[in-house]
Amino acid sequence: MKSADDRTTGPSTAPAAPSADRGFWWAYAVCATAALVPLWSVTYLPMADLPQHAYQIHVWTHFDDAEYGYREQMEFQWFSPYLLGYAVWRALAFAMPIEAAGRVLVSLIVLSLPLSFLAWFQASGQRERWWALLGFPLAFGVAFYLGILSFMLATPLAWVAAGLAWRYAEKPTARLGTGLFLLFLALLLAHAYAFGFAVLVGAGLVCAQAPGLRAALARLWPFYALSVPAAAYIALGQWAVGKVQAEAGGGTIWQLGWSRVAALPELLLGMSWDWLPSVWVLAVALAGLLTLRPVRALANWVALGVALASTFLAPLNYMNVAQVWCRFPLFLVPGALSGFRTVTDRVRVRWLRVVLLGLTLGWLVFLTARFARFEAETRPFAEVVRELPPRCNVCSLVFDRSSESVPDVHYLSFAWWYCVEKGGHAGFSFAEYPLMVFRYRSSHVIQHDEALAWHPEWFSWPQDGGADYFLVRAPGDLGPQLFREADVPVRLVAHSGTWFLYQPVRAGPAPGR
Repeated sequence: MKSADDRTTGPSTAPAAPSADRGFWWAYAVCATAALVPLWSVTYLPMADLPQHAYQIHVWTHFDDAEYGYREQMEFQWFSPYLLGYAVWRALAFAMPIEAAGRVLVSLIVLSLPLSFLAWFQASGQRERWWALLGFPLAFGVAFYLGILSFMLATPLAWVAAGLAWRYAEKPTARLGTGLFLLFLALLLAHAYAFGFAVLVGAGLVCAQAPGLRAALARLWPFYALSVPAAAYIALGQWAVGKVQAEAGGGTIWQLGWSRVAALPELLLGMSWDWLPSVWVLAVALAGLLTLRPVRALANWVALGVALASTFLAPLNYMNVAQVWCRFPLFLVPGALSGFRTVTDRVRVRWLRVVLLGLTLGWLVFLTARFARFEAETRPFAEVVRELPPRCNVCSLVFDRSSESVPDVHYLSFAWWYCVEKGGHAGFSFAEYPLMVFRYRSSHVIQHDEALAWHPEWFSWPQDGGADYFLVRAPGDLGPQLFREADVPVRLVAHSGTWFLYQPVRAGPAPGR
């Protein structure tokens, strides 16, 4: 029998699975249940930007409701690189509250990532399905804790698209090419970066498996067709953010270097505790070292090559989007596994499956405990916000930004959960960004900008004191210091833990009533 090292072709010559492997779906069901437990055990998911995205759905839900007045303040734009994720969330919100719909969407993404790995493995020839279980812990990586929901949705789509591109590269029929074009078009509407990654992988696979240059150029026609909408999106995106960059002085930030290697375990698992994710990653690497053998076919290494280039050569910030390269380490794992074949030795395969299942379940149990600590940490916020009436203008001043239980999460946007439930405004909004589905009209006056969100110490009563309420997160009562220049009395309405709610006492009807 030839070893994997002796093979020079792709998945068509890969050996059959060591066993029928019926237990995989039982293992998937157990891991899926374990992954859902932390997601549904907390009041607020530990995803930093999720409240801002949820508010976009709230605006969409009440856009024509005169009671809220959103139509006068904002405009809807079909051109948005995040349209698909928002559309799915909005559809779910027809049947349930916005927060619950968002939680369902996040749950579906977490459950689908291992399945997308499985689809990619089946196309590329990695016959050991149990490697796909690693998708559960990886779903809780840096994109999850940052709350980059559209990129999370696009990630499994990218691997499904890459798998279809592999099948098209092997059998370039018009039917597969049309399906590939449509799937990539949906991916473009989900997230541009995931789209770019998948396009490079797909085009590379077609070129690697074509019999010659002329055949490769002919078979790339789905990608030629995709260049038209992609170019339109890039041009419109550049035009939309050009003015913002000019005003803010922003631009591309690279920060290339070997420090990215050291950050990989933390980015893969979304942790700020260096040793724990490193141990987990080393355990997976050791399991692979003992059970994997490389494939010589060039096509099997295309995805890893694109993932490495994206991880180590992409900028840190681009077009006013932060943490660009930090999203791509997730692609390294399935990309690398397509370049190897798992040994057929039954004993080692059994032990491999035990290790993969143990590492996956162990991490998900750890996450359940971690989320429980976050739930206790955020309970004071719910108690304080309960005192806020609907549709108020709230100035959020977060002096203590970090979470002690989930170090990757910050509280800059947490006040927007109040707006999702009751309407109103809570300081800096993503609606100020030009690429959002709902953005402020040019005539809208921004009362509290992003600079104040990041630097609450810049608060000035003459400039920022017009809010109905002030929601402050700080180690202690900063009211006397913050409102020493106030021209009206400011009283402490509610306090719990590190959250303080203040109200200026002005003449006239109470806000939100």
